[in-house]
Amino acid sequence: MANLNKKEGGWVLKWIVIIFAIILVLSFLGFDIKKFMNSDMTTGNLQYMGEFLLSIWIQYLKPLYDFVINITSPFFQVILNFLSKIGNGGSIGIK
Repeated sequence: MANLNKKEGGWVLKWIVIIFAIILVLSFLGFDIKKFMNSDMTTGNLQYMGEFLLSIWIQYLKPLYDFVINITSPFFQVILNFLSKIGNGGSIGIK
């Protein structure tokens, strides 16, 4: 499995090669990707999954995300002010 660490470059290229290889194998086995993607069943399933994931986001994940952001943003503001004070050469008040 590819390491998604940003320090290690090339993971996007690895995934592109893997996807390309999968497409080649499926094509070799006679699977028509274009026909599959254009079928009514596939488009219906993709639309259903999109609507389902959107409803999960709206009902559960977005309120949780907003709650976490509202709780943590004052702390991050204090930290950013502290770091900008240090960056400007100011005193941090520790003696």
